[in-house]
Amino acid sequence: MKFAVVKLGGRINANAISGVNEETVRTIQLLQNKLTNEVHYFTKILSKDVSIKDAIPHNIKGGNLEYNKNKTFDALIVINGNINFFGGAESTHDILTLHMINNWKGKIFYILYDHDLILKQYWRNINSKQNNFKYKWKNKYIKEDIEVTRDDIICVSQPYNLDAVKVLLDRTNITYGNVVHFPLYKIPLMSYKRKQIDINKYVVDLIYGGTFRGGRREKKLIKFYFNYPSNIKVELFGKIKSSQFKEKLISGLTEPIYSGMYKYYEFLDKMSTGLSTVTIGDKWYEGNNYTPRIYESVLCNTITFIDIDMDPNKKIYYVDNDKRKLNDFLHVSSREEVVDKILFLKNNINRIGSLLDEQFNRINIDIYKYKNSFINLIKNNL
Repeated sequence: MKFAVVKLGGRINANAISGVNEETVRTIQLLQNKLTNEVHYFTKILSKDVSIKDAIPHNIKGGNLEYNKNKTFDALIVINGNINFFGGAESTHDILTLHMINNWKGKIFYILYDHDLILKQYWRNINSKQNNFKYKWKNKYIKEDIEVTRDDIICVSQPYNLDAVKVLLDRTNITYGNVVHFPLYKIPLMSYKRKQIDINKYVVDLIYGGTFRGGRREKKLIKFYFNYPSNIKVELFGKIKSSQFKEKLISGLTEPIYSGMYKYYEFLDKMSTGLSTVTIGDKWYEGNNYTPRIYESVLCNTITFIDIDMDPNKKIYYVDNDKRKLNDFLHVSSREEVVDKILFLKNNINRIGSLLDEQFNRINIDIYKYKNSFINLIKNNL
């Protein structure tokens, strides 16, 4: 099979270090099979860029629309994103990506990692800018090329609650041919090797890395990472600062250590310095979606507790006949419960290694089957 891949709101580049680019590269790797599949990707290419191994790049800078010339693709794969025309700048390659979507002769799959990045209509925004003299756009785009009117796009959703996803999609004035689920949140298990267990690397008892998410995780961060006793050391790293929290919510509470930003490729090493973490998510995630952070944390050999609101049916670590009750142990609903479990771990250090092994075994995947199931999902919806 032959696939074409594009990214909305960003370029595709093997040496770009960010979570967004990571999703794109890993999606291409999901599609790759040297014996049966050929993957092309279309993006704005700069001289410093590094091509993705075993994939074929195409430059769409400057109006190059070669995607329909002398090539037969089985499907166009669109990685979710949001297009921003900062300062009125004309993002030509993003507009050409919209052109591809609307003029593609064949099936289109929209890969939805983040529920905030559903496919939107951009024609009104583009047209207002190209008709505004101060932006100096040439009046060259037409509605028929930009406004998405096709009704056959397949949404491949990381969130597993498809009813909740469909509610979001219905707000966009874009009609989909189908909405299907694939556990994209497990991609870290395909991408990274599990670190070696080294209990001596733990320098804090509870750790969390990420962003403030515009305040959407404020209450959960306070619930699970503030006001711990002095014998439990807590650390937040990433784009999270004390000043972001509302004073009335944290007044009188003991705050964690804020260690600031780390580069994307340093995340796993930093996370592995924590004995434990509590995985939280935006309110919308609760009962609808899991986060790749769960699987990254397990690979770091950090005891990975799950906020029960995120996984109310306790499916992440579920096994039949759970004699050790590990599934219950790894789900938490309060700060007090986390305190008790951390103190248990610190008082039973000899049991940490076996707990780490068991939590990994419960979430681990067969990479070949995982990739093959993604390819089959595409095939079954062509």
